[in-house]
Amino acid sequence: MKVTIDSSDINMCIGISIFESDSVEIMNPGVLMANSFNPDKEDIVFKLKIPSGEIKTYKLPSKVKTSFIREWGDDTDKWVGKTAIVTIGEVKNPMTGAMKDKVFLSPEV
Repeated sequence: MKVTIDSSDINMCIGISIFESDSVEIMNPGVLMANSFNPDKEDIVFKLKIPSGEIKTYKLPSKVKTSFIREWGDDTDKWVGKTAIVTIGEVKNPMTGAMKDKVFLSPEV
């Protein structure tokens, strides 16, 4: 029996369908969603096309947002169709303290 991960979150696909140095394409201008840890903040969530052709969601970390703004400007409508390069980093889960892999992106120039 073949088992697959049924998740739209790109971080659930690390080592399966998303790898270090992959290129991903931004498919939408993003949507604002409530931050799960701080209800006074909002996160920007994008749809990304990964190399397999699947569409995955990606919550934009503030450091990545800064690099995108510096490279592409502050209008996310203009980010649609742009490509970014995947870096896999390890971060601490704020709820459990355990380390986990996370996808970070940098603008492809």
